[in-house]
Amino acid sequence: MSSLLMVLLLLTLGSLLLEGLNLQQRALLAQTASETQAIRDTAIAHSALQWGKQQVWSAQVALACREQAPQGWRACLRIFGDGSLVLSSASGEVQVWQSGEVRGGQVRFPPTAGAIFARSGRRAYVKCPEASAGFSLPETVLAMALMVLTVTALGGYQRGMAQGIVQLNQTRQLWRDAWRYSQLSAPPSPARGR
Repeated sequence: MSSLLMVLLLLTLGSLLLEGLNLQQRALLAQTASETQAIRDTAIAHSALQWGKQQVWSAQVALACREQAPQGWRACLRIFGDGSLVLSSASGEVQVWQSGEVRGGQVRFPPTAGAIFARSGRRAYVKCPEASAGFSLPETVLAMALMVLTVTALGGYQRGMAQGIVQLNQTRQLWRDAWRYSQLSAPPSPARGR
């Protein structure tokens, strides 16, 4: 009976370990997909912003947007009353801006200024390890140690059972031999099927 319990314990621990690893794999896969999409959105938004900087914009229109249909890019320019301006583009949840100014009746962007970008909508796409689902490393190590102990105990139990069966068969043979020598005749074989 106890060997059955040990086997069930081993199966339960193995199932829990596999379930924990499966949960961790799913969480990491979702995180990787989210990061990949964010990188793709960032590249598209920056490409649209660079395309927008190449366009000729009117300095008299306070708000204007342009699209490039084949690429799916869209850039919008907002000119403020003091002559400063912002060019923006977005893709997915990533939006980027580039500052500039109106000089001599023309829209100008500084050549060395980098884009400012922000992720809108959801929280940051990089999860903290504490927020991920599944078992932690110490829990996994503990489960594996318990499995090793269980397998070792089952191996010892199996060896003990095998030795016990051998001793039982030897004892039965000794009893048969003793019976045969004491009766001077062969013991009756047990009737089969009764």
